[in-house]
Amino acid sequence: MEERKSIIILYTTLILVVALILVGGFFIAKKYIGEENKNKEQYSSQNTGETRQESFVYRVATEEDYNNFETLVSKNQMIQALPGNAKIVLSFYKFAGDERIWEKSYLLSKGSVKEGNLEDFDINLIMDSKYITVLNANNFCQIIKTAKQNNDFWSTTAISKTSLVWRYRGVLKYKDCFGL
Repeated sequence: MEERKSIIILYTTLILVVALILVGGFFIAKKYIGEENKNKEQYSSQNTGETRQESFVYRVATEEDYNNFETLVSKNQMIQALPGNAKIVLSFYKFAGDERIWEKSYLLSKGSVKEGNLEDFDINLIMDSKYITVLNANNFCQIIKTAKQNNDFWSTTAISKTSLVWRYRGVLKYKDCFGL
């Protein structure tokens, strides 16, 4: 009887030890895999030319930056996917001390980015102009997300959500890029 109790205690202890090893191994593996994925993501973003938030170096936007903006963004997939009747305004500002100074506004429509403004817009996007200086052909959406995260971007709509969803149904997958 005493021997049977010893065997049961031994097996119970063995099962507990194995369970603890498995649980500990799971957490160690999870941490290792998470670090490995993080390193792969950083390596991948360096090789694809995608700029990560940590490596952004901002400067004051120049006329050349604005000219490049028109060219680069008009080729962006999201802009190419806009409906022909899109009425989106993207306005840039900068700060001089505590004062907001409005710089330029652009009309975004299917495959087109042109300087201008609309009073009867569907969507109005507003962003600090410093972000235009780090723009490249593939990071327009990421730039908007970064600006929003840093409270340097906001958007307003002038039509109902139903109308908005209907008119822009082809670009709903990009709604985060419009700050919506």
